Amino acid sequence: MNTQARRFHRLGRLILAIAVLSAFTALPASGLDTGGAPFVPAPKTAYAEEFIEKCGGQQWFMDMAERALNISARSINTLQNKSDLTQIISLATNSPADGALPPAIGEFTQLRYLFLGGIGLTGEIPGELYKCTKLENLDLSGNALTGVISPDTEKLVNLKVLLLHGNNLSGSIPALPASLINLDLSDNGLTGGVPASVGALTQLKILGLSNNPLGGELPAELGSLTGLRILTAWNCGLNGPIKSEIGNLSSLEILDLSQNAFTGGVPASFSGLSGLKKLALSDAGLAGAFPDTILSLTGLETLDLSDNDLTGALPNALSGFTSLKILDLDGNKLSGAIPDVFGAMTKLETAYLRGNQFTGDAPSSLITRQTAGADIYVEQNYLHGGNTAKITNNAGNFTSDATQDYQVQLFLEAYTQLQKGAKLNVYGAFKIKRADNGNDVSKPKLPPAAYELVLKSALDDPDEYFAITSDPNGIYIELLKDVPYAEAIELELRMLPYDAGAPYTFVSFKLGTGSPAPGVSTGVGGGTSSPEPTPTPSPTPKPEPEKPVRHEPYIAGLPGSLSAPDAPLTREQAAVILHRIAGEPYAKYDSQFPDVTKARWSSAAIAYMAEQGIMLGYPDGRFAPEDNITRAEFAALLVRYKGYEPARTDKFPDAADNWANGYIGAADLNGLMHGLPDGSFGPDRHISRAEVITAINRMLGRFPDEAAAARLPNPYKDLPETHWAYAQIIEATTAHDAVYENGVEVWE
Repeated sequence: MNTQARRFHRLGRLILAIAVLSAFTALPASGLDTGGAPFVPAPKTAYAEEFIEKCGGQQWFMDMAERALNISARSINTLQNKSDLTQIISLATNSPADGALPPAIGEFTQLRYLFLGGIGLTGEIPGELYKCTKLENLDLSGNALTGVISPDTEKLVNLKVLLLHGNNLSGSIPALPASLINLDLSDNGLTGGVPASVGALTQLKILGLSNNPLGGELPAELGSLTGLRILTAWNCGLNGPIKSEIGNLSSLEILDLSQNAFTGGVPASFSGLSGLKKLALSDAGLAGAFPDTILSLTGLETLDLSDNDLTGALPNALSGFTSLKILDLDGNKLSGAIPDVFGAMTKLETAYLRGNQFTGDAPSSLITRQTAGADIYVEQNYLHGGNTAKITNNAGNFTSDATQDYQVQLFLEAYTQLQKGAKLNVYGAFKIKRADNGNDVSKPKLPPAAYELVLKSALDDPDEYFAITSDPNGIYIELLKDVPYAEAIELELRMLPYDAGAPYTFVSFKLGTGSPAPGVSTGVGGGTSSPEPTPTPSPTPKPEPEKPVRHEPYIAGLPGSLSAPDAPLTREQAAVILHRIAGEPYAKYDSQFPDVTKARWSSAAIAYMAEQGIMLGYPDGRFAPEDNITRAEFAALLVRYKGYEPARTDKFPDAADNWANGYIGAADLNGLMHGLPDGSFGPDRHISRAEVITAINRMLGRFPDEAAAARLPNPYKDLPETHWAYAQIIEATTAHDAVYENGVEVWE
């Protein structure tokens, strides 16, 4: 399992948890840091001097303390002793910290609220903090704190809310105050498993442990937290069985145990989680049939079982999930027909059914939900039929509009020779290809039992001559004896259930049984076992004319008959174009970038490009989809897409020290991109749409027929025929057939 948090949309679950926390984290007005002039140290007393020294030069901290004191007409410079700080019960700031939390925090012995989330704190949590035993709410989240969570945290016996998520804390989870209501330790580097001592925190309502390399099993003691409303522990390296005691948490509203490596299935006790609104068990190691133990949880609003190894048919009992808003079953091996269970799901917003092995037609209730505004995704299945064609997101199936929507079809060589006694594994020979361009796809075949082989012959008794058999490894046809006259027998390989109206779900081919001419290749086999004694030599065949190649558009013009040739291209547009050229393959995981939600129009393309290592994010974790892509970035993108090795170059002075030098060199060496007229490369310059199209045409071996392009009506108001990339843009945006004569493309 990828150790990174691969599905960053789950951060939304953490945000939801934090939103619930707000009910317990009201910020007293006296602690607000509302800004103002920086505090200037000018101590008038010995204690003031001592306090300022303990602040360690942390201006942000002194500013925060000063403003809290100013509310009661006091100042750090005139502090007499600790008692002057006893009226301070709340401290908070939004000002960036420039270091660690200083020891001076221990002087605020009456402090009840400390809000220092997301201000850039570094270093370890100082031991002096644990002198603030009155603390009820401690928020140090979203910083860069290091070190361990001190066992002294247990001394904060009044603590109700502890937020340490989003730091760099390490070590194990110690025993914590039994008074805690909300605890969030997510997004750190904590190890050592989930301790049984967590079960002693019986007041907990929210527990966040996600995105830590904790490992081990969930302790059965978690079952003691009967008041728990939110439990998130995704991407924690958890293993072993999911404890049945989790089913005791009858108050749970959100349970997310995704991205772990559990064994076994969902415990039967989960049927007792009657208040559950959100259940996320994606990429959790689940196997076997859809877990029927959750079918009683009809109050669910989100059900995410994606990226597991679930098999078999979906149960009809899903029709009882009338509150469901999000259903995510992507990336399993669910098979059979999608049941017609969505009619009562009137609240459904999104249904992800991609990357399974569903067959037949999509149910009409899915069309009903799509018409009502829900987003329905059925890509990369084995669906065909009228309803499937109506679903907007249906790529990679067998719908009849395959040439337009990057659908797929069964494929076999049109003619195969077979000799007596030979057996051909038709299942092993057939492929699944893109219907629009014939490219192979990575879609796995269904098991042999999902197909049938049909023999079409004018022979009186074809069973006398042919045997069709199957086993778990294939579907076979065997020539039992010589056919009385040489002829090609037609066969059809059909996907079940068979629909004669769906041409992409079956493929016909001819089986030759006659004797081949000497020296002529016959593919599989070599003719019958009784060749004619004196075969007539075959005449030398005339070379057939080259078949035209179909060039489909891979980029579209803009509304208003515009091509915007000199406009920049965004990073997400670049990802979508290359994803489309690749056949819109399915990414196993959703976008790993926090600024690319699953609902974003480009998310599937970005997820695939990132998963393949073709497009990368920035050091801060963002993808920045709306940023314009630079020439250096696009060169790197094309080189990675083609799999070329980087090659450093000294050809372009402005790229000598550029991070992408090797990619720029490889792009130039392989003819994808070249320099600018002034001899530079312009690595940091935003690449234009015209430059992008020209580079992609080169990558695809599409060299425009300029004469043919000039004869066509110009479809774009902003593209003069004199533009340097006119023919390149027409090539990329116009469907046409082409042949290559001596390496030159000629349109037909």
